[in-house]
Amino acid sequence: MDALEAARYPGNLRDLRGVVTRAYLHARAGSSDEVRLEHLPAEMQRPLRFERRGDHATQLRVVSWALWKTGDRVRETAELIGANRNTVAALRAELVAKRAIARAHRHQVSGE
Repeated sequence: MDALEAARYPGNLRDLRGVVTRAYLHARAGSSDEVRLEHLPAEMQRPLRFERRGDHATQLRVVSWALWKTGDRVRETAELIGANRNTVAALRAELVAKRAIARAHRHQVSGE
């Protein structure tokens, strides 16, 4: 479930449905009734880790997912993804600011 929750689905539900269907068929081909990590695409099988030298958008996605998974707890998030606590706190602040800007923009566009 963690791998499925952390993955990106550009086509939203269609992409998720496709991944789950392929994983199920792969599991059934191996005579298994249970979908496991090895039935998912290779890029989803890697543990989700924070890459210090990774691109910023990916860092934000990893931190955002881990914050959601830990109930917005910075220390636990840092431990979960193998990142520095201060880095997670800074990226969390950036995510909060981006959400506030997006929310303000939506209100402005809707005339509220």
